[in-house]
Formats: sequence, C-alpha cells, structure tokens
Amino acid sequence: MIKLITVLVAVFAAVAAVEGDYRMPVKVIFRAFCSACKWFISDPIFMLLQDDEFRAVTDIQYVPAAAMTETATGGVTCYGGKEECEGHLWMACILDRFKTSPKITGIHMACFESDESGYTWQGKVAYCFSDAADVAALTECKANQALPLLRELMVVAKANEGPWQPYTIVDDIVLGSATVGVSLDMVKDEICRHFNGPAELLPAYCMNVAGVVLRTPPPVTATDPPAAEKVTVQVVWRAYCPACQWFFSHPFYQVLSDAAFQAIVDIELYPSGSTKETSPGVFTCTGGASECAGHLYMSCALRLFPQLHDVAANFKCMEESSDTWDRRMAACFSGPGLEKIKACFGSDESKRYLHDYVAVTSTMDTPWMPYIKVNGKVQGTATTGVGYDMLTKAICDAYDSEVNRPSVCAPLGKEPAKGASTESAAAVVAAVVQTTTLAVSTAAVPVQTTLQVVKAKEKKPVMPCRQKEKGFVYEDPPGIGVPVTGGTPSEARAAGGVATPIKLSSSTPSSIITNPLLLPVLLIGGLLYAALRYYSKPDKKDL
Repeated sequence: MIKLITVLVAVFAAVAAVEGDYRMPVKVIFRAFCSACKWFISDPIFMLLQDDEFRAVTDIQYVPAAAMTETATGGVTCYGGKEECEGHLWMACILDRFKTSPKITGIHMACFESDESGYTWQGKVAYCFSDAADVAALTECKANQALPLLRELMVVAKANEGPWQPYTIVDDIVLGSATVGVSLDMVKDEICRHFNGPAELLPAYCMNVAGVVLRTPPPVTATDPPAAEKVTVQVVWRAYCPACQWFFSHPFYQVLSDAAFQAIVDIELYPSGSTKETSPGVFTCTGGASECAGHLYMSCALRLFPQLHDVAANFKCMEESSDTWDRRMAACFSGPGLEKIKACFGSDESKRYLHDYVAVTSTMDTPWMPYIKVNGKVQGTATTGVGYDMLTKAICDAYDSEVNRPSVCAPLGKEPAKGASTESAAAVVAAVVQTTTLAVSTAAVPVQTTLQVVKAKEKKPVMPCRQKEKGFVYEDPPGIGVPVTGGTPSEARAAGGVATPIKLSSSTPSSIITNPLLLPVLLIGGLLYAALRYYSKPDKKDL
C-alpha cells in the first residue's frame, strides 16, 4: 500500500512538472509601496491572477526586493529607507505562506499594496488578514524567517532588475520603459505570443492577438511525409526609397499574404540599408534624419508584430504612405498597436532593435536597394528590380519538396515549358480572383484585412535605388511631407513639403525677357511713340 501511494505521488509530481513546463514565467521586481508599484500590483497583476484562464498558464513571481543592498554587518538597506525594508520583510513572509495558491497570493499582495489597508505595515496586516492563524504565522515569520526569505528574493532581483520599478519580465522580454507603464493588456499580449503549451489551454483573449493561434498548430502525424527546410528570404532596404516602396507594396506583399508561401519561407528583414551607428544609439542615414526615423519605426514594427501576415499588411501600409512618419503610423496602426509602436519608438528599445539590424547589414555589401537574397542567392541587379515572378520562381526553385509546395510552383524536378516559366504561372493566377481574409489583430494591423489578389501580367519592377552612386538622393525624401512646388529644400521643409527639382535648360534666359511686366511696358511705350510722331507732324502744329 505504501509503495502504491509512493508511486501515485511520483506520478502526480511528474504530471505537475510537465504542466509547469508550459507556464509562462512572469517576474515583477518592485519596491514596497512605490507609486507605480502600488498601482501595478493592486491592479494589472491582481486582475491577471483573478482570470482563471491566464492564471492556469502563468507562473507569477513577485520580487519585492528592488534597489536593495546588503550591509557589511549582515543587514539590508532599501532605496526608500527603513520602512520600505520593513514592507519587503512582511511581503517575503506573505509570499512564503501562500506560495501554493497564486490567486490568494494575488489578493493579499494587492490588499497589502493598496491605500485602503492603511499606511503602517502592522495596520496593513490587521486589515488584510482576518484569520488569526494567518496573522500569527506572518508575525512569527517576520520575527524569525523574514530576512533569509528576503535575501533569496534579493538574489533574483539583482540578477534581473532594471533602472525603473516595477520591472516586468515575461519570458525574458522586458515590458514598458522608464517612461511607459505596463498595462494588463500588455502583459496578456506578451503571454499569448510566447505561450507554447496545449492549444486547448490558450486563453480566449489570445485569439485576438495577432498570430498566436499559429503558434499551436495541430501535431504532425506519423504518416505525414517530411517537409523540406524552409527557404530563407533576406531583404535589406532603405525606408521609402522608390524601389523599396514598390517591392513591399506589390510582389513582397503578394507573397507574404499567400498562406502557401507563408508555410515554406523564413523571412529575414533588415530596415537598416545605408544606416550607420556613429556612437551607441546614434544613427546616420543616407536619406537623413527622417530616413533614420523610418528605420526606427520599422524596427519596432518587426519586433512587436513579427507574424508574416502582420508584416505583409503593416509594411505595405507604411511604404505606400507619403505622409510624415508619425501620421503614417497613425494611419497604419490603431488602438493598443499604435500605443505600442509609439512607446517603442520613443524609448531605447527602438535603438536597440536598429542596432541589432545595423550590426548585420554593416558587414554586408549591398550596392542597391532593396537587396534581396533567396537562400543566399542574390536576386535582381542594380538595374533590374525583383518582381513577383522572379521572387516566387526563386523560392520555388529553392524549396526541395512536394509537401506544402505552392500551386504556382512547377512540380519538383520538372521545369515549366520554355518561354512560359513566368507567363504560364501568371496566366493561371490571372484566371482566378482569390479573396483571402487575414487573421489579423485590430490592434496591430492597417484597416484592410481582406486581400483581393488579381495576378494579371506583372508590371515592370521599379529600378533599384542606386546605393553607392555619388550624389544620389530621393526626389521626395520620406517623412518630410507631400511635395510642394519650387523653393529651396529648407524652405520646403519649413512649408511642410519638399521642393520639386527644377528642370534646368542648357542656357538660362535673361531676367529681362522673363519679366512679367515686359509686355505691358512695351505696349505703353509703343502708344506713346505713336502719339509723339502724330503730334510732331507740321500740319498738326498749325492747328
């Protein structure tokens, strides 16, 4: 009997361990009763733990030990002084006593941090704990075990804390910044994006977070033939160069919006063409500060919304617009998505993201933009842009399997008929108008969520931007605004636009000839001359 009980305990322990594997770790490093910490613990985190679905997939770790140090005598000091340390000691005991019940822990921690429980720690204990046994146990813990428990929390805090409190980490991803607080939705969204457990445990809320459902596909059965390795498509570009704009708005958008191609490609995007980091967090771009702003925004968009259908819609919208970057973001994102993209751009996160992209592209030779590789093979030339046919053929040729093979690809091992490699594929797709509804979150995507693809004869690609041509500049730099007529570039910027280039002739006409007053002066002069001639005749003098 004892052996049976031992086996059952071991089984339950193993099951519990397996269940714990998919719980999303959430660390909250904070100081007792700091204003932002007080709100965060008693509102977003409290609400998260009262949600049964999220509590089942989340492993919350409270760490009330931010900005603490240990003294030479074995004591501890806190940023907020002795009273703050007192609060940390009480919280260490609360966390230890109720560690088996996250929901109850959330209730007590929210009460302890709220104003309603009073402004003395002893008063908070009396207010938040009605059970005499709890009060007695916490009091005994505070007197005898609190300091060792707090030291354990200090170890966690020192290994993870940042320059602000509360410091929130979801699966190694830091949320918020020194100027942007973390909302309940931000925590939930990050948990949804990184959850990799059973699909049936995915909270219903996550169904509205872009791409989350794609993270838990049905398992592959043993009878399924093995698929080939995905094809790597690498794109380096400059924000809003004409060729890049066309590429993202047409061929690349069509490919990324096609579920068949989504299944077989790995996309590597680098919005850092021509960008250099002159010092930590300081960037220069060929197109000026406005181009750098675009690269920062795009770096944020890639990190915040990495799902392929999001990338397709977001970058098509951003590259098609001719407005300033802030207005462009407002047109392409809405709600929480817009808030996230603005918060990222305004923080050091955008600089860190762009730094990572520049670190890669600074080692590459990219003589034109966009610079595109498919499985390491360069596509197009400095004078030939990459269109839909060229891009899809390169992907199809590189994909070595019939499993998940897109219908526009020729069967493996068979080349299309000579002279029909692109036209036949175009004709097949031209015969069908395919309407695909993209599963995109309203928080992260442009207004359009329905793609109507009519693949007729492909338009000629825009010639690539000549990256290294001396003196090459865009006629309409990004972020400055709509074109205006005439004026110097500085005057145009002041007016909210960019000066239209003036077409110079081989010889400059005289300013006298081009003067608008010339014709009236000549007419008046002619009349005066005629009058003088008339009155100067002898027969007129006798009158």
